[in-house]
Amino acid sequence: MKKNLYLYGIISVVSMILLCAFTPPKPLRGIDVSHHQNRIEWQKVAADNIDFVYIKATEGKTYTDPCFHYNIREAKKAGLLVGVYHFFRMTSSPTEQFKNFQKAVGQYKFDLIPMIDVETSDGRSKAEMQKCLDEFITLIKKEYGVMPM
Repeated sequence: MKKNLYLYGIISVVSMILLCAFTPPKPLRGIDVSHHQNRIEWQKVAADNIDFVYIKATEGKTYTDPCFHYNIREAKKAGLLVGVYHFFRMTSSPTEQFKNFQKAVGQYKFDLIPMIDVETSDGRSKAEMQKCLDEFITLIKKEYGVMPM
């Protein structure tokens, strides 16, 4: 009888290990948002199986997204994992852009690493862009202790 219980115990443990090893994890679903989406109903977003959100904080050296503070507050209330992003421009220095980003996001705690959104070269060369992005990335790493996405 003891041998049978022992054997059933081993079979149960092995079955659980195999089930966990071969059951694919639930994919995480996320979105990114800015003022372009207007006022978002965050409880509805969370109810739609969205797990995380990246929220636009800043762009260039002076712009802060007008919906940024609302989006942060309400997304967190809705229980979503929150990250922030900066829309990088080649029209101002990486240091000026970082100061703008830091000023806007300074009071918040985030669940996800910062992200840099690069969509335009503003007419600059690839080499110039890489140099400026490297500077911006270095500032993010120094301040927040993580490599941005």
